[in-house]
Order: sequence, then C-alpha cells, then structure tokens
Amino acid sequence: MAGTHPDMEQETPPKAGNGPGAKPAAHDGSVIDLVVRSTQIDEMEDLTNSLISSHRLTPLTKDGAFDSVLQIHGLQDFCGFSISYGRPVAGRLQDESSDERMAFVMAPKGSGQLIINRREFDVSAPNGVVFPAGPLRTLNHSDDCELSVLIMNRRKAAEHCAKLLAHDLDKDLQFDTAFDLTSANGQSWERLFQFATAELQIQVRCSALWPPPASSWSRRC
Repeated sequence: MAGTHPDMEQETPPKAGNGPGAKPAAHDGSVIDLVVRSTQIDEMEDLTNSLISSHRLTPLTKDGAFDSVLQIHGLQDFCGFSISYGRPVAGRLQDESSDERMAFVMAPKGSGQLIINRREFDVSAPNGVVFPAGPLRTLNHSDDCELSVLIMNRRKAAEHCAKLLAHDLDKDLQFDTAFDLTSANGQSWERLFQFATAELQIQVRCSALWPPPASSWSRRC
C-alpha cells in the first residue's frame, strides 16, 4: 500500500486482491496472510470492514495516539486475527443476522469488554468470550489491549468440537457468552482455539506453496 496510504505500513502483502477493483483476498475464496500497521483510524476501519466484518471504530478518549496493528490469516468464514489500537477504542459491530459465523475472543495483553444485549462481559487474560454474528455488539479496547480472535462458521466450529471429543455431535452447538480460561471448560476453549489456529497455519503454508514447482508435483503440503 506504499504510495496509497502513507501512514499505513503493510508488512506482508496479501496473497490476492491486488489491483484496482479487486476484492479482498478473504472475500474471493483464497487464503489471506497479512500484517498491517496504521496510524489512521479510518484506514484501519476500512481494512477490517473489508476483511472481517462491518463495524465502526470510535476513540473512547481525546488523548492518545492511534497506532494499530492487525495480523490476520485464513478465509472469510474461518480465520484467526490479532488486533491492537494503541489507545482506548470502541468497535461497534453492525447487525449481521444473516451471518452464520461465530467469534471466539481472548486478550493476551491488556483488557477489553464485550457489550451485547445490554450485558457487559470482561475480556482479559483469565476471561474470554464467544458470540455469534447478529444483533449490535460493542467491543471496547483499553489502550494496551491486544485481542486474539478466531472466527469460524457454526459448521466449522461443530467439526472442530467433534474432533476434540472424538465423536459426532448429537445437537446444535450452544455457547455461554463468557468463559473462565482458568477453568476446565476454559481450558477446553483454549485447546479448540489452538487446534483451529494450527489448522489455519497449515492452510496458509499450503497456499504459499501452491502451485508447487514442476519437480515437486508428487509432494503434498
């Protein structure tokens, strides 16, 4: 993005979506592997709107410099990303009732807060949240907050749960919004998060190697 957004540093170019009128890589069915740093809130809002979901970013204080870093890899309906803003920010996610994706959110650094259906849930080192797309939701970020997020559709979530349990699920997935990462249930969520993230990393590696050189057609990722 050099020459287009002087305050946005793109550390790793997307696998696809380059050029005028091209759709973002996460929207055209290809794997995206991207790291971006921006000091402009509008630029980061536009980028995350195109790659993740529709939302508005609003500073929560008048003080502080916006210095955001986004790292994302995966597909539109199955991706992992981490994001920080460098100052207190509210991310107001738009109503997406037709969206079948779910978000699993943890905060390796700092703290945040999810507001959904007028209820508030802490997001911090010992506390994670999970929520589906749907009604208006707000994610508040502290100045030192870094969120780690796994997004997948319900079918993919059910597949990963079945693999971890070693048997098929006999009913639809139902989740409590908050989970204690220090509890047995929370440890299960962390394993699901790590399991799915590892699969995403394999997908990104394989995408980078495809198509393979002619001398290695017999090799598999």
